[in-house]
Amino acid sequence: MKNYHNATTSTTVRKIPDSVKFQKITDLFPTLSLDNPVMFPPCTCAVLGFIKTHSSMYDKDQYSLFIHKDNNDYLINVPSWYGASIEEDFKESRQSAEEFFENAFIREISMFKTKYNKPSYNISIYE
Repeated sequence: MKNYHNATTSTTVRKIPDSVKFQKITDLFPTLSLDNPVMFPPCTCAVLGFIKTHSSMYDKDQYSLFIHKDNNDYLINVPSWYGASIEEDFKESRQSAEEFFENAFIREISMFKTKYNKPSYNISIYE
């Protein structure tokens, strides 16, 4: 798998290994539900960056977070609105991926229903 990037700045702190596959949040965290968020102790689920791909079928951008948890790397698909906000923050920061994602750890993933009654996710980061 190639190291995805925008313009001249990498959006991951290191190359994504070929063995890393895309996963749905609920496949990686099967206990996640509307009434049961997934909580992470400090420094246990590192965010190593994000990748952005474009779906020609839906004609929209799709995002995945590159995370490291329990000595394994994962790419978890995240809602487009969440990925776009990370991308915007990243670009505005004018930092490298190493600087931007330094000490970025997931605190909580919670599920909610959209106005169309579809599941979506909030991902909170330790600050």
